[in-house]
Formats: sequence, C-alpha cells, structure tokens
Amino acid sequence: MEINRREFIEKGTKLTFGISAFGFISNSSFADHEPGNRLGIALVGTGIRGSTTWGKDLLIQYADQLDMVPLCDINPKRVDFAQRYIGTDAPVYQAKDFNRMIKETNP
Repeated sequence: MEINRREFIEKGTKLTFGISAFGFISNSSFADHEPGNRLGIALVGTGIRGSTTWGKDLLIQYADQLDMVPLCDINPKRVDFAQRYIGTDAPVYQAKDFNRMIKETNP
C-alpha cells in the first residue's frame, strides 16, 4: 500500500500531537514509571522542529524514560541528517513505508 503526501502529513500530525502530550505531563507523572519500562517513540517528520523539539530535546529531557524507535520522513536526506543530529541508531523509514514502520517498531 502506497501512502500519499496528504495521508503522510495527516498521520504524522496525529502522531506528533500524541507525542506532544509529553510536554503537558509533569515530571511527577512519571514518578511511578519503572526504570526498565521505557517508552518507544517514533519521529515522523524530521524537519527542524521534528529533529529538535520532538527529537533531540525530548530525548534529552526524558532520557531515562524514552527511546527513539524509528524515524520517518518523505525526504531521505533529511531523515539521515536527523538520525545523526539526534544521535540515535533508530531505524529509518521512508514515508511510503509508514504502515510497515508502525508494524515493525510498535512505537
């Protein structure tokens, strides 16, 4: 199944919105979070906002609780840059592989 640009942006926006909820959760909300039970997140859209706010900054702030599972973007050069910038070895997926990414990585 091929995903078009409109569907990619729609799904990416929904995923980003879900991830953005972390900004509204205080650190005390994670007080009961067990150290070995880490949350996996997917970064869909690796432009400057995605790579910084939802990528590197999020992982720095919640380094003890989150793992970057996959990265996904329509632009292969951008996603490769984001992987290096964030400092993650998370697998990289192209936009056309969005559904496969979700199945394989279960973010």
